[in-house]
Amino acid sequence: MGTVTVHEYAPEVFRFLRQLDGLGEDMFADEWTLPEDRLALELGEGRSMALFLKSKSMDLMCKTIAEEEVNVLLKLLPQYTEHLSRNTNTLLMRFSMLLRIEAGAEVGFILCFGDVFAPCRTLNEKWDLKGRIPKPGKYQHFPKLIQRPYEPNPYLIETPRDTIELPELVGSQEERVVVVEAADKDKLATRKDKDLTRLFWLERHERNKLIRVLMKDYEFLGNAGMMDYSLLIGVAYNETKVSRSGKLVRSMRMTYPMGSERDADLAEVRPASLPRRCPTPHDFRAGITSLQDQEIYYIGIIDMLTKYTWKKKTANFFKKFLWKPETLSTIPPVEYRKRISKYTKIIFPDVNATDNTTKPSC
Repeated sequence: MGTVTVHEYAPEVFRFLRQLDGLGEDMFADEWTLPEDRLALELGEGRSMALFLKSKSMDLMCKTIAEEEVNVLLKLLPQYTEHLSRNTNTLLMRFSMLLRIEAGAEVGFILCFGDVFAPCRTLNEKWDLKGRIPKPGKYQHFPKLIQRPYEPNPYLIETPRDTIELPELVGSQEERVVVVEAADKDKLATRKDKDLTRLFWLERHERNKLIRVLMKDYEFLGNAGMMDYSLLIGVAYNETKVSRSGKLVRSMRMTYPMGSERDADLAEVRPASLPRRCPTPHDFRAGITSLQDQEIYYIGIIDMLTKYTWKKKTANFFKKFLWKPETLSTIPPVEYRKRISKYTKIIFPDVNATDNTTKPSC
């Protein structure tokens, strides 16, 4: 094998960003001292075909990125650093290192960043949302999403999902227990706008605080000329909760045949013997508990290194002949920011506790 050369971009800037997250140099180096069986890269779900690797504690990740994204990040870095310094609770991706690796004639780029889902033991739902209306033929659930806030007493969560009814329980249909199958968060399919049939309910104060942070982050990305970024939401069910129909819902950490013994939890198990890093906390890092404590939401903004280049402008021009603008993700940054801002306020409804309705979002 030939010589491998590694170049670290803007080391002082990224060191400062790591310090904002409470990551010392020794701690960061130890995170990436991995045993051989942890060195296998995993292929991501996106169209970019990026490869991913998780750190020792699994609090951090790295992935391969294109040179175009490297150039975008380096130009964005001064404003991005200032934004993180001034906005402790920002939900933007938290970058920690950028590398260029040369092996012979091959050149690759690796970006390290924090995992939005790091504090979560097991996820039950994973959403990658851009705020666009699905194209014709993929318009399965969107009307239900818009109608749902105005149904009477909507706050109890009842998301369509696979269930198992326990036949041995007595009582009416409403009194029976439904067991919800949970999956390993690494094997959980990431669902998109076209799949969304649900809303994310928060106590009013928490909802307003979250919206303020997201609007400020969207504004930053819009002013920086970014588009096509996503709102990533992970949902963890509480062990005992009540659905809107009144059924008791219990989430399990592993699926297994009824009547059999479960072997172990199907989950991403973090090494208990390793000292966990203690990053500088922000209000949303440990997740946000839903209204009536039924779920916990883990939220971040990802894929935020796409500029509205001439290629994107050309794609937008031709796609407008085929589809309506509101169905496209390739739109100018200001329009993209307005659309995802409006969409965010819809999926996180403003609760009016006095009359069990939601206030319309503007």
